[in-house]
Amino acid sequence: MRTTSMMAVLTGLAATSAALAGDTVDFTMRAVAMTGDAAPGAPGAHFVGFGYPVINAAGDVSFLATLGGAGVDQSNDSGIWMQRNGNVSLIAREGDAAPNLNGMEFGPFSEKPCALNDRGELAFGAHLRHEGSTDIGVASVWVASQDALSLIVKVGDTAPGVPDATFGLIGSFALNNAGRLAFFGELESNLSLPFPHVGLWSGLPGDVALVAA
Repeated sequence: MRTTSMMAVLTGLAATSAALAGDTVDFTMRAVAMTGDAAPGAPGAHFVGFGYPVINAAGDVSFLATLGGAGVDQSNDSGIWMQRNGNVSLIAREGDAAPNLNGMEFGPFSEKPCALNDRGELAFGAHLRHEGSTDIGVASVWVASQDALSLIVKVGDTAPGVPDATFGLIGSFALNNAGRLAFFGELESNLSLPFPHVGLWSGLPGDVALVAA
């Protein structure tokens, strides 16, 4: 007998608004995406695997996926998608041009989980590389809203609030419902600091400030 393996991203709503210990709660489940489904925004490609789904209070769902199919190779076989109001759309795909960074493209996406707030804004990690390069590139964090994709920070950027220091590593991050991102970074290139030196920053696109270092 032949068997078939399938993966899916699922989400569900509880039939009751709250449950006490010992209560039975029924869930209504629905599929967001399944292996073999056509990948929106990636013509000829289909989903072959998933990772790191996140969901907000409005029921929006975002997920990382790997791709197969026509035109897919190791340079463009991953991406991040979002389901809003029942519609799945592409947020960013490996190999796509990185907005407002001339000559740079998205490389592999971070293994850190994404962060999705209740306004439907999504923070995610991605490597950036020169267009056509096969290098993994440098780490960065982006925030996607319904009408924009904005860079928050990337390795090599000047670290606000710490003279003569740049970001050498980008750590974990969180996104609140006001759209502000907080992230840990490890600094380099400042001989007056004991290294490795880690700090915490927060802010909006183009307005990041030091919290503690």
